[in-house]
Amino acid sequence: MYKFRISERTIERLCVYRRILIEMEKEGKDITYSYEIGKRAGILDSQVRKDFSCFGQFGTIGRGYRIKNLRRKIEEIIGKNRRWRIALIGVGNLGSAILGYPLFKVEGFEIVAAFDNDRKKIGKQVHKLKVEDVKNLSRMIKRKRIHIGIIATPQESAQWVADRLIKAGVKAILNYAPCTLKVPKDVKVLNVDFCLKLEILTQFLRTRSKRNEKKLSFERKA
Repeated sequence: MYKFRISERTIERLCVYRRILIEMEKEGKDITYSYEIGKRAGILDSQVRKDFSCFGQFGTIGRGYRIKNLRRKIEEIIGKNRRWRIALIGVGNLGSAILGYPLFKVEGFEIVAAFDNDRKKIGKQVHKLKVEDVKNLSRMIKRKRIHIGIIATPQESAQWVADRLIKAGVKAILNYAPCTLKVPKDVKVLNVDFCLKLEILTQFLRTRSKRNEKKLSFERKA
Protein backbone atom coordinates (compact mmCIF):
# COMPACT_ATOMS: atom_id res chain seq x y z
CA MET A 1 0.00 0.00 0.00
CA TYR A 2 1.43 3.37 -1.04
CA LYS A 3 1.25 6.24 1.42
CA PHE A 4 0.85 8.85 -1.33
CA ARG A 5 -2.25 9.33 -3.50
CA ILE A 6 -1.90 8.07 -7.06
CA SER A 7 -3.66 10.33 -9.57
CA GLU A 8 -6.24 8.85 -11.94
CA ARG A 9 -4.21 10.02 -14.94
CA THR A 10 -1.20 8.08 -13.65
CA ILE A 11 -3.32 4.97 -13.09
CA GLU A 12 -4.71 5.26 -16.63
CA ARG A 13 -1.20 5.44 -18.05
CA LEU A 14 -0.07 2.47 -15.95
CA CYS A 15 -2.98 0.46 -17.38
CA VAL A 16 -1.88 1.44 -20.90
CA TYR A 17 1.73 0.46 -20.11
CA ARG A 18 0.54 -2.93 -18.86
CA ARG A 19 -1.31 -3.64 -22.09
CA ILE A 20 1.72 -2.60 -24.11
CA LEU A 21 3.92 -4.92 -22.06
CA ILE A 22 1.49 -7.80 -22.63
CA GLU A 23 1.72 -7.12 -26.38
CA MET A 24 5.52 -7.14 -26.15
CA GLU A 25 5.47 -10.46 -24.28
CA LYS A 26 3.33 -11.96 -27.04
CA GLU A 27 5.91 -10.69 -29.54
CA GLY A 28 8.59 -12.64 -27.66
CA LYS A 29 10.44 -9.62 -26.28
CA ASP A 30 12.23 -9.82 -22.91
CA ILE A 31 13.62 -6.30 -22.50
CA THR A 32 12.14 -2.90 -23.30
CA TYR A 33 12.99 0.77 -22.81
CA SER A 34 11.02 3.86 -21.84
CA TYR A 35 11.23 5.28 -25.36
CA GLU A 36 9.65 2.09 -26.78
CA ILE A 37 6.81 2.17 -24.25
CA GLY A 38 6.32 5.91 -24.79
CA LYS A 39 6.22 5.52 -28.58
CA ARG A 40 3.52 2.84 -28.38
CA ALA A 41 1.57 4.83 -25.78
CA GLY A 42 1.84 8.05 -27.76
CA ILE A 43 3.57 9.97 -24.96
CA LEU A 44 7.08 11.19 -24.13
CA ASP A 45 9.54 8.68 -22.71
CA SER A 46 10.26 11.19 -19.91
CA GLN A 47 6.62 10.79 -18.77
CA VAL A 48 7.03 7.01 -18.70
CA ARG A 49 10.16 7.30 -16.53
CA LYS A 50 8.45 9.84 -14.28
CA ASP A 51 5.49 7.50 -13.72
CA PHE A 52 7.76 4.58 -12.90
CA SER A 53 9.96 6.65 -10.57
CA CYS A 54 6.96 7.22 -8.29
CA PHE A 55 7.12 3.57 -7.27
CA GLY A 56 10.83 2.90 -7.05
CA GLN A 57 13.50 1.61 -9.40
CA PHE A 58 12.03 -0.75 -12.01
CA GLY A 59 14.99 -1.09 -14.34
CA THR A 60 18.69 -0.42 -14.82
CA ILE A 61 19.95 2.73 -16.56
CA GLY A 62 21.07 1.80 -20.05
CA ARG A 63 19.83 -1.78 -19.73
CA GLY A 64 16.10 -1.17 -19.84
CA TYR A 65 13.26 -3.00 -18.12
CA ARG A 66 12.59 -6.71 -17.91
CA ILE A 67 9.12 -6.86 -19.43
CA LYS A 68 7.64 -9.67 -17.33
CA ASN A 69 8.90 -8.18 -14.05
CA LEU A 70 7.66 -4.71 -14.99
CA ARG A 71 4.23 -6.02 -15.94
CA ARG A 72 3.88 -7.88 -12.65
CA LYS A 73 4.94 -4.80 -10.68
CA ILE A 74 2.37 -2.64 -12.47
CA GLU A 75 -0.31 -5.27 -11.86
CA GLU A 76 0.52 -5.19 -8.15
CA ILE A 77 0.23 -1.38 -8.10
CA ILE A 78 -3.15 -1.24 -9.88
CA GLY A 79 -4.59 -4.27 -8.08
CA LYS A 80 -4.52 -6.68 -11.01
CA ASN A 81 -2.82 -9.40 -8.96
CA ARG A 82 -6.16 -10.53 -7.49
CA ARG A 83 -9.73 -11.20 -8.60
CA TRP A 84 -12.47 -8.63 -7.98
CA ARG A 85 -16.08 -9.66 -7.39
CA ILE A 86 -18.72 -7.49 -9.08
CA ALA A 87 -22.48 -7.03 -8.90
CA LEU A 88 -24.41 -5.73 -11.90
CA ILE A 89 -27.69 -3.92 -11.32
CA GLY A 90 -29.93 -3.50 -14.36
CA VAL A 91 -30.16 -6.38 -16.82
CA GLY A 92 -31.55 -4.52 -19.82
CA ASN A 93 -29.85 -4.34 -23.22
CA LEU A 94 -26.76 -2.65 -21.81
CA GLY A 95 -26.60 -4.82 -18.70
CA SER A 96 -26.95 -8.01 -20.76
CA ALA A 97 -24.12 -6.87 -23.02
CA ILE A 98 -21.92 -6.19 -19.99
CA LEU A 99 -22.66 -9.66 -18.60
CA GLY A 100 -21.62 -11.18 -21.91
CA TYR A 101 -18.35 -9.27 -22.22
CA PRO A 102 -15.69 -12.03 -22.35
CA LEU A 103 -12.63 -10.06 -21.25
CA PHE A 104 -13.86 -9.32 -17.72
CA LYS A 105 -12.75 -12.70 -16.37
CA VAL A 106 -9.52 -12.58 -18.34
CA GLU A 107 -8.71 -9.23 -16.71
CA GLY A 108 -9.54 -10.42 -13.19
CA PHE A 109 -13.08 -9.04 -12.91
CA GLU A 110 -15.85 -11.53 -12.15
CA ILE A 111 -19.51 -10.56 -12.19
CA VAL A 112 -20.94 -12.92 -9.57
CA ALA A 113 -24.42 -11.38 -9.14
CA ALA A 114 -26.97 -9.64 -11.36
CA PHE A 115 -30.11 -7.81 -10.22
CA ASP A 116 -33.24 -6.33 -11.75
CA ASN A 117 -36.73 -5.28 -10.69
CA ASP A 118 -38.49 -6.68 -13.77
CA ARG A 119 -40.51 -9.78 -12.84
CA LYS A 120 -40.03 -11.12 -16.36
CA LYS A 121 -36.25 -11.16 -15.86
CA ILE A 122 -35.96 -12.23 -12.20
CA GLY A 123 -35.05 -15.90 -11.90
CA LYS A 124 -33.94 -16.24 -15.52
CA GLN A 125 -30.41 -17.06 -16.69
CA VAL A 126 -28.54 -14.35 -18.58
CA HIS A 127 -25.12 -15.45 -19.79
CA LYS A 128 -25.22 -18.31 -17.26
CA LEU A 129 -25.96 -15.97 -14.34
CA LYS A 130 -29.28 -16.03 -12.52
CA VAL A 131 -30.98 -12.64 -12.28
CA GLU A 132 -31.86 -11.82 -8.66
CA ASP A 133 -34.58 -9.54 -7.32
CA VAL A 134 -33.09 -6.10 -6.61
CA LYS A 135 -34.94 -6.16 -3.27
CA ASN A 136 -32.37 -8.74 -2.13
CA LEU A 137 -29.43 -6.52 -3.15
CA SER A 138 -28.07 -5.70 0.33
CA ARG A 139 -28.22 -9.29 1.54
CA MET A 140 -26.61 -10.72 -1.60
CA ILE A 141 -23.86 -8.08 -1.64
CA LYS A 142 -22.69 -9.17 1.80
CA ARG A 143 -23.22 -12.86 1.11
CA LYS A 144 -21.21 -12.85 -2.13
CA ARG A 145 -18.53 -10.46 -0.81
CA ILE A 146 -18.94 -7.93 -3.62
CA HIS A 147 -16.15 -5.36 -4.13
CA ILE A 148 -17.57 -3.33 -7.04
CA GLY A 149 -21.06 -2.38 -8.19
CA ILE A 150 -22.00 -1.67 -11.80
CA ILE A 151 -25.14 0.42 -12.26
CA ALA A 152 -26.83 -0.07 -15.65
CA THR A 153 -30.32 1.08 -14.66
CA PRO A 154 -32.43 3.98 -15.94
CA GLN A 155 -31.50 7.39 -14.55
CA GLU A 156 -34.39 7.55 -12.08
CA SER A 157 -33.31 4.32 -10.33
CA ALA A 158 -29.56 4.93 -10.16
CA GLN A 159 -29.38 6.88 -6.88
CA TRP A 160 -31.61 4.37 -5.11
CA VAL A 161 -29.33 1.54 -6.24
CA ALA A 162 -26.18 3.46 -5.27
CA ASP A 163 -27.55 4.13 -1.77
CA ARG A 164 -28.16 0.43 -1.20
CA LEU A 165 -24.79 -0.60 -2.59
CA ILE A 166 -23.08 1.83 -0.24
CA LYS A 167 -25.20 0.77 2.73
CA ALA A 168 -24.14 -2.83 2.05
CA GLY A 169 -20.46 -1.82 2.15
CA VAL A 170 -19.56 -1.31 -1.53
CA LYS A 171 -16.96 1.46 -1.94
CA ALA A 172 -16.46 1.40 -5.72
CA ILE A 173 -19.19 2.02 -8.31
CA LEU A 174 -19.12 2.09 -12.11
CA ASN A 175 -22.14 4.12 -13.18
CA TYR A 176 -23.61 3.85 -16.69
CA ALA A 177 -26.76 5.83 -15.82
CA PRO A 178 -26.70 9.39 -17.25
CA CYS A 179 -26.75 11.18 -13.90
CA THR A 180 -24.50 12.39 -11.10
CA LEU A 181 -24.67 10.21 -8.00
CA LYS A 182 -24.43 11.63 -4.49
CA VAL A 183 -22.07 9.46 -2.46
CA PRO A 184 -19.91 9.78 0.70
CA LYS A 185 -16.30 10.92 0.35
CA ASP A 186 -14.97 7.41 0.97
CA VAL A 187 -16.86 6.00 -2.03
CA LYS A 188 -15.41 6.18 -5.55
CA VAL A 189 -17.74 6.57 -8.54
CA LEU A 190 -16.68 6.46 -12.17
CA ASN A 191 -19.27 7.57 -14.71
CA VAL A 192 -19.50 6.09 -18.20
CA ASP A 193 -21.57 8.47 -20.32
CA PHE A 194 -21.69 7.43 -23.98
CA CYS A 195 -23.60 10.52 -25.08
CA LEU A 196 -21.08 12.81 -23.42
CA LYS A 197 -18.23 11.15 -25.31
CA LEU A 198 -20.16 11.43 -28.58
CA GLU A 199 -20.82 15.13 -27.90
CA ILE A 200 -17.07 15.66 -27.49
CA LEU A 201 -16.54 13.97 -30.86
CA THR A 202 -19.24 16.05 -32.57
CA GLN A 203 -17.69 19.24 -31.17
CA PHE A 204 -14.35 18.15 -32.61
CA LEU A 205 -15.93 17.48 -36.01
CA ARG A 206 -17.80 20.79 -35.91
CA THR A 207 -14.62 22.74 -35.11
CA ARG A 208 -12.68 20.87 -37.78
CA SER A 209 -15.41 21.56 -40.35
CA LYS A 210 -15.37 25.30 -39.56
CA ARG A 211 -11.57 25.41 -39.90
CA ASN A 212 -11.79 23.71 -43.30
CA GLU A 213 -14.50 26.16 -44.42
CA LYS A 214 -12.34 29.14 -43.39
CA LYS A 215 -9.31 27.65 -45.14
CA LEU A 216 -11.30 27.05 -48.33
CA SER A 217 -12.75 30.59 -48.17
CA PHE A 218 -9.25 32.05 -47.77
CA GLU A 219 -7.93 30.03 -50.73
CA ARG A 220 -10.79 31.27 -52.94
CA LYS A 221 -10.08 34.90 -52.04
CA ALA A 222 -6.40 34.39 -52.72
